[in-house]
Amino acid sequence: MTSYEDWFHTNEPILGGLVFIGNNYTLEIIGIGTIKLKMHDGSIYNIQYVQYIKWLHKNLLSLG
Repeated sequence: MTSYEDWFHTNEPILGGLVFIGNNYTLEIIGIGTIKLKMHDGSIYNIQYVQYIKWLHKNLLSLG
């Protein structure tokens, strides 16, 4: 999840999606897409299914 719209390589709008965060607060999912993540060694990874959440204050990346 990120609030940085300009990070997205692709981004498709989502209607009606919500994310529940701490303090019983919810934020609307604006879109979902792919970002390119450049590592310190110069390698680039495409991260898919990233949620664009406009008012999110921190980025969240979880890899299984």
